[in-house]
Amino acid sequence: MGLFNRLKGSTAAQKRDQMVRQELERLASTQGRTRANSGSETRHRGASRMIRSMLSWLPGLGSPRQDTPTGEREVLISRTRDAYRNHMMARAAVNRAATNVVGMGLTVRPNVDGESLGLSDDEADALNDELARGFRLWAEDPAECDIEAGLDFYMLQRLAFVSALVSGDVFAMTPDDQRPGCLFGTKLQLIEAERVGNPLSDLHTPNEVDGVRTDRLGKPTHIRVCSGYPSDYTTSQQWQWYPIFGAQTGRRRILHLVNEKGRPGQTRGVPYLAPILEALQKLERFSQAELTAAVISAMFTVAIKHSPNEDADMAAGGPMWSEDSDDPNKPERPVVSSSDDQPSDGDNLTLGEGAVWDLEEGAEPVTINPNRPNAQFDPFFVAIVKEMGAALKCPPKCF
Repeated sequence: MGLFNRLKGSTAAQKRDQMVRQELERLASTQGRTRANSGSETRHRGASRMIRSMLSWLPGLGSPRQDTPTGEREVLISRTRDAYRNHMMARAAVNRAATNVVGMGLTVRPNVDGESLGLSDDEADALNDELARGFRLWAEDPAECDIEAGLDFYMLQRLAFVSALVSGDVFAMTPDDQRPGCLFGTKLQLIEAERVGNPLSDLHTPNEVDGVRTDRLGKPTHIRVCSGYPSDYTTSQQWQWYPIFGAQTGRRRILHLVNEKGRPGQTRGVPYLAPILEALQKLERFSQAELTAAVISAMFTVAIKHSPNEDADMAAGGPMWSEDSDDPNKPERPVVSSSDDQPSDGDNLTLGEGAVWDLEEGAEPVTINPNRPNAQFDPFFVAIVKEMGAALKCPPKCF
């Protein structure tokens, strides 16, 4: 019995050893299949701090306020406005977006529920017509709808949309101002982004960020508006809090149009062109350089070289014709020349349309061939525009 037990125990040990070997082989084979992360110390290669392409990519993790600080947002606004004024691609992107989204503008088509109001079909139709007429009287008259009495309701929609794209956001107040000769008192007043904020003497608080006050749940309740522009000291600099909702009715009194709210808890927006500003600036410089090179290559300039065997007046580089000469052979274009009595114009020679250079003795004209227009300009330009269009969620034909 003892021998039988020993043999039985050795057999069980062999089975355990075999199972251990099988498990080790299974683990080794599993690890062999995860070699996709070789060279990275993390399971996600995007989180690696060892891969050379990721070494310098160490962004901070911050709150919505920290990721959009006031100083950076103001720089983005100023650069986007400058790009909208001066860059053709930037203006095309913003205007095309405004055309596609706003178009002719939103209008009202009343359709009351006559059954709920106890009205017949004819009475409901009459009420719809009366409401539509009243809205047209308000919307189509700038004196009725615009606090500045300059734009009608449909033009205000486009202006508000463009301002939200360029500045990141825009505020629309609805003051009541009954004016002589007007039927309605409700007006619309657009407030640009930089007019809403904190004075220089006030810092951010947990419930007051960039001129927006929120309650304990994060709902905006007030905005702080400057009576003028903070950057223009010729205007009034009085700051005042305005409630977003009416205290008695709860009706929204201030509209906040944001370009795109990218994170929960974000109180202010960033400009529409913010992701592509760097590429847009470089592409604009590249386009202007190519245009300048093409203009230069289209100019025709003749350089006249003098030799020591020429006439003394000619060798001295003097003018071939005086300004008062009646010689029919006098060229119509001015001749650039120099003499011993006058300083040389060699450093000031410029290309021109049909210009003539009278070079000094010993000067050699050099031919410059800029090879313009560049045949590779259009494919490269279109490729960059496609990338910018992808960032702005619009096809390249929108530019």
